Amino acid sequence: MKKRLTALCLVLVMIGNIFLINNAGAVFTPLIAVAENTTRDEADIIELNTSYEDSLISSDDINWYKFKTNTDGAITIDFSREVWGSDTTYWKLTLYYFDENLKEISSSGFDGNHILSSTEDIGLPSGEYYIAIERYPYNFSNKTYSFSVNFTPSDNWEKELNNTFQTSTKIELNKNYSASLSSSDDCDWYQFSVSDNGYVSIDFKREVFNDKTTYWKSTIYRIDDSMREMASWSYDGNHAQSTSPMIGLMTGDYYIKIERYPYNHSSRTYTINVNYKSSNYWEKEFNSTFQTASPLNLNTDYQGSLYSSSDVDWYSFSTLNNGYVMIDFERAVMYDKTTYWEMTLYSLDESLKEVASWSFDGNHSKSSTPEIGIPSGNYYFKIERYPYNYSEETYTIRVNYKETEYWEKEFNNSFQTSNDMNINKTYNGSLYTSNDSDWYSFELKQDSQIELNFATDLIGDNTNYWKLFLYQRTDTIDEMKSWNISGKSSVTTVSDLQLEAGIYYLKVVYYSYNYNPTTYQLFVSDGTEDEKIIGDVNIDGVFNVADVVTLQKWLLGASDITLDDWQAADLCKDDRLDVFDLCLMKRELVKVS
Repeated sequence: MKKRLTALCLVLVMIGNIFLINNAGAVFTPLIAVAENTTRDEADIIELNTSYEDSLISSDDINWYKFKTNTDGAITIDFSREVWGSDTTYWKLTLYYFDENLKEISSSGFDGNHILSSTEDIGLPSGEYYIAIERYPYNFSNKTYSFSVNFTPSDNWEKELNNTFQTSTKIELNKNYSASLSSSDDCDWYQFSVSDNGYVSIDFKREVFNDKTTYWKSTIYRIDDSMREMASWSYDGNHAQSTSPMIGLMTGDYYIKIERYPYNHSSRTYTINVNYKSSNYWEKEFNSTFQTASPLNLNTDYQGSLYSSSDVDWYSFSTLNNGYVMIDFERAVMYDKTTYWEMTLYSLDESLKEVASWSFDGNHSKSSTPEIGIPSGNYYFKIERYPYNYSEETYTIRVNYKETEYWEKEFNNSFQTSNDMNINKTYNGSLYTSNDSDWYSFELKQDSQIELNFATDLIGDNTNYWKLFLYQRTDTIDEMKSWNISGKSSVTTVSDLQLEAGIYYLKVVYYSYNYNPTTYQLFVSDGTEDEKIIGDVNIDGVFNVADVVTLQKWLLGASDITLDDWQAADLCKDDRLDVFDLCLMKRELVKVS
């Protein structure tokens, strides 16, 4: 396709003339010599999926070719030549895209030691393209080569040039897309949109070539006021598929960039898929600060994951009334006793104040915090890796909340912040950490003989777990008595306490080194029972079928049931609850109905 080919055409014309003379009536069109193709403007037009032969006639010669694609798809370029056993690179092939100007897509070099070489697949949008073949600096060969541009129509390929987020390839969710990094400085950008809140994970597939070297790096971004990096992952040549942790996303536009991993490049084809599922019950990134915390509904399951070792997940919830919470933390069992997660609960009034923190390992499927009494207000909790261990496993959280006026209200760690108690009312509380202490105050209007009851679920051992202190308020706070409370009985009763009229305090702390977060019940009686409603275990002021159902579920071992006043159900007066109490409660319910 130059002067050499032009000369060949003249010979063919002469042969054609002889053919016409000897074959009267036959139609023959002689081959017309092509023009010089040493510049882009003179490029030879070639067809897709067709082989062409040519050569470089001098060291400064360049052969230009032009082709078009009418649809999106992918190409590979085959390059064939005679083998003469030289590892030296002689040819350079460069692929260009043309719109308003020429833009280089990729380049490849070819030596004299192979019969056939093929480029990796390259995704292209429909359009006009050029190929330039020239000597490879500084080596020249005039041997004949042949090449073909093999094209496959496809909507599932990246579209070059997509080297910036502004020129990113738009992709659909839950759909495979193929691509390759055609050169060491190539990077592929993709853009996808999320129309509803939900979560994604990104599949990265590639051919396994048994190489543990890391070749690719993928990074996901969100764009709002600016481009913000969310997370990145890397991939080697030793696995067929890698899947990122699941990431909760809000509605909006997101980008993925795939580039070589410093400093290793592979031009092998890879496939990506953004797996998406709509959900309002996933954390929503970015929620790495309490100001951007994901809001939660109470008594509802939510999922999340720490998608990187530096990720932190913040959540917020609000309570309109006083009550208590218990937070469930569920995860897949990894049969690993290593601690991976740490959760910290905060309250927010004038500032963020830490309430308590807990840690979770990989050896249990579910953990629950102690029940914590909280006043109405705004609360936050943070989930992060446990130094220095990280897991990207999906977790499920649930803030179990119940409204009640008869739970302690944090922070009541001092007599100045003590919770007011009504006489003859049962109050619940728990030492949610080993350094927690619970203070209560009550007032006697007249000299009285009182009784204290401290009740818990039966632990069944003689170990002392709690210490109960009684103080009197005069000009100072004076300690009067204290009692050690063990797990050998479900109820501890202190009788015949003769107290003068005045203000008193009760303090509950753990005993020595024996910490137990079990919920306890505290009851102060002055001998009058007129305020106590028999059967009112949920202390809502009435005895009805809800109390019977609550006791029945509690006896059956329902994990989400708590008796706010267990003594109200002790109709047998034997300091224990069983089916006999339930039968008497049902009989009493019939009487009041």
